[in-house]
Amino acid sequence: MSVTSESEPHAHPTRVRSGAPADPPADPPADPPADPPADPASDPASLLPAELFRALHEHSSDIVTILDPDGSWRFTSPSGTRLLGWPPGHDPGPLGIFGFVHPDDLDRARQAFTDVMSGRRDPDQPLLLRVKSTDGEWHQLETRARDLSHDPHVRGIVITCRDVTEREAALAKIRILYEVFEASTELVLLCEPDGTVLFSNDRCRELLGITEGDNPLVDIDDILAPDSADRLPEIWDAVDAAGRWGGELALVTAAGTEVPVAITVQKHRDDDGCEQFISVIAHDISELKSTQARLEHQATHDPLTGLPNRALFQELGDQAVARSNRYGTTVAVLFLDLDRFKPVNDSLGHPVGDELLVQVARRLRATVRRGDVVARFGGDEFVVLCEHPAGQTEIHELARRCIDTLSEPVTVLGADVAVSASIGIAIGGGGRVTIDALIRDADAALYRAKEQGRGRAVLFGDPGALDQRGYSSSQSAERSSR
Repeated sequence: MSVTSESEPHAHPTRVRSGAPADPPADPPADPPADPPADPASDPASLLPAELFRALHEHSSDIVTILDPDGSWRFTSPSGTRLLGWPPGHDPGPLGIFGFVHPDDLDRARQAFTDVMSGRRDPDQPLLLRVKSTDGEWHQLETRARDLSHDPHVRGIVITCRDVTEREAALAKIRILYEVFEASTELVLLCEPDGTVLFSNDRCRELLGITEGDNPLVDIDDILAPDSADRLPEIWDAVDAAGRWGGELALVTAAGTEVPVAITVQKHRDDDGCEQFISVIAHDISELKSTQARLEHQATHDPLTGLPNRALFQELGDQAVARSNRYGTTVAVLFLDLDRFKPVNDSLGHPVGDELLVQVARRLRATVRRGDVVARFGGDEFVVLCEHPAGQTEIHELARRCIDTLSEPVTVLGADVAVSASIGIAIGGGGRVTIDALIRDADAALYRAKEQGRGRAVLFGDPGALDQRGYSSSQSAERSSR
């Protein structure tokens, strides 16, 4: 019990010894009942400095430890009990606080303590230490130390520790993800909602030249091929509606070349639905596209000569006939077969025969009109597709040039080889023919050309034929009778 003089309202209370008689109190005046005292917990301003410090000290999540200048343990706040299980007033042993530090961190901890005492270490510089709790778990503590040994109220080293175990675990995962992203062959880009780049991995920086702080949306044409840039409204509509879009686009590299990619664009939101960032992950599919193109080429082209095969010729022929039906034009098919090829192949060997076929293909491509299609059907059979020829005369002239070109001797792998060609011709169009019919008719005309002496061209439905000199069979017969 304590009393205070009314004339000295600020005097210190007078302590009354326990058991000493006290003067009987005078009867107080009959004042109205006083309001109940304010609850310090609800009115922090009513707390005295010592009470306020005690409340902060007891409820802070940070651990506050005071060491004597020699490093011995003096005091730890209650949070040490809550977080690490240290009981109040426990004896840390001869190693003091260092007895709880992970062996791998112990040297750093001792050096930091020495640097603090000597003034060489900034007291605000944190030190990350692993400290063991009483249950044997290691906690990551962000530690700061300040030398207050010269402060008469402290006279020691004040160490504050914050448990950042969960934070460090999250950072460790982020570091792993960062290393994965950096080493990935995928292009990884994270952007603000306005397009400002937050992160670009090594592959993205190398291929596109995009780095943190850039905004590729400003100069989107610099990184997207024109056809891909035209699809942006469709892409953003899908991202806004579904949160993501995936498909194939063509990117433009820093070197100016186009690279096909399989790309995913995704918008990420927080729990309140607000946009946080946009992720872009792209995979270079150049090799895949190249393989697809090669397989498609192999499926539609002759592997020896590189010419279209029968399947592709059929497809191109159907398209040509459809155009001729639409516009009322004609289509011609020339079916060529080499004369005397089998003896060459049998006597000089297949390598010579194969090389001869390659050179025949090369000569035919150089002889036909621009836009004509030259195909190999197999063996020594070649077919030419001609759209809207200028009448039979032009086709006969083309056939004559082919016969003349293929009749010229050629040196193949050191061997001099001479062959000729027989040609069957079929012309049709205007809705009255199909490509299958033209091929069939040209094949029939080729059979007649071979019957009439080889080295000739025969038009289906015409009894005459062109020989190697360019005369029809009727003209040749007339000249022979003279």
